[in-house]
Amino acid sequence: MRELLRRYLTGTVPLGRLFFVDMLLTGTMVNLAAGVAALVAFGLDLPAWAAIAIFLSPLPFNLLLSVSVWRSAARQPSRWSDIARIGAAAWFFLMLIV
Repeated sequence: MRELLRRYLTGTVPLGRLFFVDMLLTGTMVNLAAGVAALVAFGLDLPAWAAIAIFLSPLPFNLLLSVSVWRSAARQPSRWSDIARIGAAAWFFLMLIV
């Protein structure tokens, strides 16, 4: 696990895989699952703090993915590195509100 985190944080994961598979596909699915679980928690009349905690639980993962995309784009410059950075920032803020 440490090695995987090190690879993400140092930007050695290929940018295409990180952006499309890890962030857009996996990250979005994790956030959608957390959103549905939070709605279920509200529907079951659990305390509001519990539903909010469930909704915000993917936040560290989102931050890791966004920072990793930025670092990978800086380490592996290509013609779409800037687009990936903008996309990562937009995705992060979108996942905060959705």
